Amino acid sequence: MSSQKRKILFQLVPPNAIQFHFNRQLDTYDTSDYSPSKTEGRMSQREINEMLQAINSKRKPIWDKYLLAISCPKYIALGSLVAFVLYQIYVPKGNPLLIILGVVGLIGIAILLLKFPSFCFEKARWRMRDECQVLVDQYNQTLAKRGLIWYIPHYFPGGIELRKEYEPLNHQNITLNMS
Repeated sequence: MSSQKRKILFQLVPPNAIQFHFNRQLDTYDTSDYSPSKTEGRMSQREINEMLQAINSKRKPIWDKYLLAISCPKYIALGSLVAFVLYQIYVPKGNPLLIILGVVGLIGIAILLLKFPSFCFEKARWRMRDECQVLVDQYNQTLAKRGLIWYIPHYFPGGIELRKEYEPLNHQNITLNMS
């Protein structure tokens, strides 16, 4: 994903959210920007790491299956190309109907192969999201008492958010007695 698209996606985050971006090189969520002071001591670094590891353990097997699924069409495409070449060599020349059928078949296979990875990605992304949402809901039952909730955003698995649902300590309500 280009940095411009990433900036647009991450600009939609509310100001009360702490983002944890997915680091593809390390194959985990990046916690280097987090410190307990960002949640006013309501959540430790250890708790953050435990939650993100739990989410990553749900995400990883599904993602690995997705990567395997999108590598298969490459082999199917190569096989289709070889079949087309062999078809052109061994089919009797002079029958234009057979040549047209071969070309149409190859184009049909190419269209299917182009759509297959995006279909697999969406299926894997929604499955990851559903499984991680169950985990997040379990964690949020105890976190809500501290004024924090985990949130799975629309750009998941590219990131996850910890949202603050409490008034900051330095923000006090001032009431005036007007009597």
